[in-house]
Amino acid sequence: MTGWQVPGESFSGPVTVLGPSTVDRVPARDADHAARIARTMPSRGLVGTADIVGALVDRVYGADVAIRMADEGRDDPGGFVTAEDIEIPPAAGADPVERRHPAMAPFEVSRDENVVVTATLVDHGVCFPAFGFRFDTAYGSVVVSGDTTTSSNLIRLAEGADLLLHEVIDLEAILATFPESPERQGIARHLAESHTPYAEVGGIARAARVSQLVLHHIVPNTRGSFDARKVTRAVADDFGGPVSVARDGDVFAVRSQSAIDTRRDMEVTA
Repeated sequence: MTGWQVPGESFSGPVTVLGPSTVDRVPARDADHAARIARTMPSRGLVGTADIVGALVDRVYGADVAIRMADEGRDDPGGFVTAEDIEIPPAAGADPVERRHPAMAPFEVSRDENVVVTATLVDHGVCFPAFGFRFDTAYGSVVVSGDTTTSSNLIRLAEGADLLLHEVIDLEAILATFPESPERQGIARHLAESHTPYAEVGGIARAARVSQLVLHHIVPNTRGSFDARKVTRAVADDFGGPVSVARDGDVFAVRSQSAIDTRRDMEVTA
């Protein structure tokens, strides 16, 4: 919203936001869990990206939008910010309870003259849909794991990529930061089921035959609780290629073999 017709700051054209679509029931671990959810929160459900963006523009920021249109003469932001739900191919047979991350081929979600974006379902525990994304350009290929535990779909998506940004968790370290409480067990289970242990990330990158690995979405992220050296050593030993630990604002050069041959490269900001 801050780039909406601001002189010198505005984006050059309409921005389309793509993201998960609406699902017809709340995701659950199994049928029994789904039945309990239906009993405990019958009036709650999930909404898709188009509905979320529409609510932000028209309701959450509705007063700000109306005042700026009236006071500054701006146009309606609906012509500048639009949204589309990513529809999972029916052939995948995905389901928010029974098949949250079935084995599937990556599918295309966006294409223009600069980049082709493909996606796949990854394993983020009970969360659905959870996507990993791949960006292929003339300058190289980048894969972003999204939130996931070890995922064969992600390995297939990342095959031969020039750079893989993969999430990582040190489960023991994050649990050590939690005081005892009634909520601790549920949160611990979610973390264990939904994120990738650092002992497995290197093997994922090796299996996908990527050229470079960057660890991001690091858990724990509290100061002094994440041993970056320990994790990097373990991951690098399994991967055998270059490994970096991302910090906010870091920039990584992406250089594919074809990009090297033509003296082109691309940068990715973590």
